[in-house]
Amino acid sequence: MIKFIKSLNNRQALVKYENRHFLVSESKPDSPVRIETLVFECDENGKVIEWVEVDGEIGTPIKDFLPRLLARGYFTNLSEKDDSTLFFN
Repeated sequence: MIKFIKSLNNRQALVKYENRHFLVSESKPDSPVRIETLVFECDENGKVIEWVEVDGEIGTPIKDFLPRLLARGYFTNLSEKDDSTLFFN
């Protein structure tokens, strides 16, 4: 289950999943068609510690993505074991 912790600003939120924190962040370039919301592992303050995205959607603002993520309760790209170190060894 994913738990909402707090909004950091109007384009970022902090959530928690199994004792790990994640930043839900909307990237909003000049074109509204290019809105993208991505999720990265972070510390308890929202500082990203792993730049491998664990979830997200293209064309979806955070205000639409976050409620669906919380209802779903899991990340689509986060495996049960942490394989992120495979990319850096």
